[in-house]
Amino acid sequence: MEKKLEKTLKKIKSLEIQGAQEIAIESLKVLRELAEKKGFDSEFINAANKLIKARPTGVSVYNCLKIVKKEKTLESIDRILRYLEKAQEWLAYNGSKLIKNDMIIMTHCHSSSVLNIFRRAKEVEHKNFKVIVTETRPNLQGLKTARELVKMGIPIYYIVDSAGPFFMAAADMLLVGADAIRNEGILNKIGTYPLALAAREVGSPVYIAATKDKIDYDLVSKIEDRPDREIANPRELEKTGGEIENPAFDLTPWKLVTAVITESGILGRKEMDVLLEGKFEI
Repeated sequence: MEKKLEKTLKKIKSLEIQGAQEIAIESLKVLRELAEKKGFDSEFINAANKLIKARPTGVSVYNCLKIVKKEKTLESIDRILRYLEKAQEWLAYNGSKLIKNDMIIMTHCHSSSVLNIFRRAKEVEHKNFKVIVTETRPNLQGLKTARELVKMGIPIYYIVDSAGPFFMAAADMLLVGADAIRNEGILNKIGTYPLALAAREVGSPVYIAATKDKIDYDLVSKIEDRPDREIANPRELEKTGGEIENPAFDLTPWKLVTAVITESGILGRKEMDVLLEGKFEI
């Protein structure tokens, strides 16, 4: 069981398992297996804490495991897994209503919530639209998005990150996911903020697709610094005293956000403020 936990932690840290909710789901599955075999003792709590710390920006796993650590039952794990599944279904339903025939939509990075919206709009509502997908450096997470959209039969334009603001003039909206929702704004993959700025400049709306487990009620999320080697060999810069900075996320302020697509509906800033003052309950 310890090997499985370490394998899961390695996959999370290396981005083999990516996306805040995917991390939460895989963490819950590992912990459920551990609890079945050994109960909810200190080993379980230590494993839960390791999974929470694996990705410091993704608040979904923190919110979900906070409930599990408190209730300490298999039923609570199953209840949260059911919530995550159903919440995605309702989010996709709500978000697909924003997509119209012949739209061009810009997206960034890889978000299961965004992909679920696209999938419903294409496969259930049979809408025809195109998606502009950024490569999302340095790990090319946008390429994963592009491949999934191609499998769905959705036409795409795959572009380099720096071309995003240029192409925004052709987009009817910017639709991205979120790793954390805070009072200050939306934490998402680095590069989201400049796209939102470009969207405001050309008058395109900015929608965030995120279920309520992404809300940072306890202010635990922080910008993750990824390893230097993802960008370049740091030894090549050492002689000049140069350093590599590799933040994985940025913050898009609320003034640039049109609304958040949740399982409860499409919510504006005032409605999100009410949620931010509450707590995560299932």
